[in-house]
Amino acid sequence: QRNKQKLDTLEKNCLWFSTYNQLNDSYEFKGFYFDISILGVEDDILEKFNALMDSYRNRKLICSFSSSSPNNMPMWTHYANNHKGFCIQYRVLRKPSPFNLYPVIYLDKRQRFTDYDMAKDYIALFNQFKTPDYEAAKKIDFRYNHLAMLKHSFWQYEDEYRIVVENQGIQSIPICEIPFAALSIECIYIGMNCSQMNADCLRHIAQTNGYEHRTMEYDDSSVDFALRSKGS
Repeated sequence: QRNKQKLDTLEKNCLWFSTYNQLNDSYEFKGFYFDISILGVEDDILEKFNALMDSYRNRKLICSFSSSSPNNMPMWTHYANNHKGFCIQYRVLRKPSPFNLYPVIYLDKRQRFTDYDMAKDYIALFNQFKTPDYEAAKKIDFRYNHLAMLKHSFWQYEDEYRIVVENQGIQSIPICEIPFAALSIECIYIGMNCSQMNADCLRHIAQTNGYEHRTMEYDDSSVDFALRSKGS
């Protein structure tokens, strides 16, 4: 069923979005903390702020990309079912997009909030956000989306970029049309352990839509532990 969903998403020229709790990093949206020893803030401020953060991340959907090469073996293992899946190469179109594609910032330590007024400012913005105040919504979106881009340096091999959008009450895995995100598919890379049935389906989608398609394999002629792709 999940394989069919992913192939249908690709065939419909759509993107796959996830809620934060469907991702594999337990610190998603938690790349910061309050240093209470410096802040000395009241409990109610921290309680309100934490409630704000919980509410806000539950309203967000994430679509993840990587700027690394298709030859990145850990990515094939972790995100393509041990080379049984596929990888899509996109081109970012040179035109205005309603979505912003943000680079993930990798840190050795969580960012520390030491500004008491900043906490109150977030809460004030959130209260405004509950009203039809577009400017307040833009401010809190900008600030919180930045917090969503903070991850531990352990994940740096992913070279991740993200699109973060509002979850408008969707409970299942949502999808969004690629042209709306100002992206264009250039190539489909088929994993070297992909089943014949799924590989044939991917080739059919590529040929129908005019995408390049290539199949991954070990590079047995290289001194490196490397993958390479060949036309398929």
